[in-house]
Amino acid sequence: MKFILILFSLLCCLAAWSQPSGEHSAFMEHKVETGQTLYGISKKYGVSVESIVAMNPGSDNGLREGQVIRIPKTVKSKSM
Repeated sequence: MKFILILFSLLCCLAAWSQPSGEHSAFMEHKVETGQTLYGISKKYGVSVESIVAMNPGSDNGLREGQVIRIPKTVKSKSM
């Protein structure tokens, strides 16, 4: 029984570790609103249309209201 509890705890830790958290993931999610386009969304987040399409295959064929797409996070370098 003790072995099963240890194994279960280990699996839970691994599952939590493998899931990206909002702060550490390389993308954020955006829910498409009526009338939004890839171009408009790209300008809103300061990323290219191509980078959005790369993370969301098929999105270049059109977006649907309520669709959730991934937006790549931009990396800003620190100036000294």
